[in-house]
Amino acid sequence: MDVENLLLLITTGVNLGLAFFILFKNWRNKINFWFAATLFLIAIWSFCMAMFRASVEPSLVRIWSDLYYLMAALIALTFFYFSHAFPVEINKLPKFTHAITLAVTTILTVIIFSEGIVGDIRRSASYGHDVTIRPINYFLYCVYFFGFLLISFIHLRKKMLLIPAFTKKVVKIVFYATLLSAIAGSVFDLALPLLGNYKLIWIGPLFTVAMVFIIVRYVFIKEIQ
Repeated sequence: MDVENLLLLITTGVNLGLAFFILFKNWRNKINFWFAATLFLIAIWSFCMAMFRASVEPSLVRIWSDLYYLMAALIALTFFYFSHAFPVEINKLPKFTHAITLAVTTILTVIIFSEGIVGDIRRSASYGHDVTIRPINYFLYCVYFFGFLLISFIHLRKKMLLIPAFTKKVVKIVFYATLLSAIAGSVFDLALPLLGNYKLIWIGPLFTVAMVFIIVRYVFIKEIQ
């Protein structure tokens, strides 16, 4: 096993462990539930990426590729629900929003597992696989992913302006920690692959570790002073 895959598996374990930690604290709380769901999906995303890089059988490589794209999309979705609940749920989401969310997620899932986000996959002995992107499907995928992320950050930004100063500090920590992680993930796992560079996709999940520890520390363990 190469160092990159080992780091991805460590990332999997860290996120999975913290997800269960947050759930055990209070799984009925929406904030705990949705952030734990986000961490769980990050763990699966990291694991699928490690398996993608390690696999040789073409059919397995394709399956792992489809799975890690789906997991990344669902991360944006669960973070959207987390941002709506954190630190307080100002307004309940209407049923229409849930219906639209379910519909577009179903459509994206069908696209991923039918036509796929990637086209040809070629084995690279030095770093895993070279992949060509299906432009239209990739565009639709990015619209879904960045759409939910953008709405999530708008939610958090608005709450910064409405809530008391003390709570605002915690929201700022979540906002900037996730923003930096999202930027890093977008560069290494969306922008570079679009330019034909699949060599560095393993770096994206690693940025989630720092983000997760910061948020867990200040939101779920001890509030900042």
